[in-house]
Amino acid sequence: MFFDHGQALFSGRRVDPTTVPSQMRADRTGPLPDFGRTYGLMYVSDKFKEVVERIEPGKHQFLPFEIIGSNGRHIADMWFMIVCNRLDSVDRSLTTKALYRGVMWQPAREVPREYWPEHVTAETPSRLVFNLTQIGSHHLWFDKHIGTAQVPYSSDILVDCLKAANVTGVTFTELEDV
Repeated sequence: MFFDHGQALFSGRRVDPTTVPSQMRADRTGPLPDFGRTYGLMYVSDKFKEVVERIEPGKHQFLPFEIIGSNGRHIADMWFMIVCNRLDSVDRSLTTKALYRGVMWQPAREVPREYWPEHVTAETPSRLVFNLTQIGSHHLWFDKHIGTAQVPYSSDILVDCLKAANVTGVTFTELEDV
């Protein structure tokens, strides 16, 4: 079954808890990862939640739910995580993508020339650079101009803490920043 949540789950804003399920059925027997996704929702374990809460206390929304097996037995208690930071975090002077119609970063070659940054030519490689000053003290966020991001961005501090806690199920990709 597929649920179309649109961009609500990636908007960086809280959601109405009554619209989020309180149970999920899983046909697995092994241990669950500390981070995962199902039907567009990110779920996390207590361990993952505790790390995030230590770094950004009370900022993000964690909604409890139960995972049950196909036999109806309790498998685990987990949390749906709703990231509640929505930032404009991309550095405009170094990024070579185009902010198409002022809404979404796109490769320059895919949009009309009038939207290209002044420093971009047809030969310029596509580059997205995050600005640490714009990010400030935030550690977990969605960028409001990167509409296709289905996972949040995170600070090096949060990544280091998640690695130190040995969380499972999450993949980290280093991105360019200034």
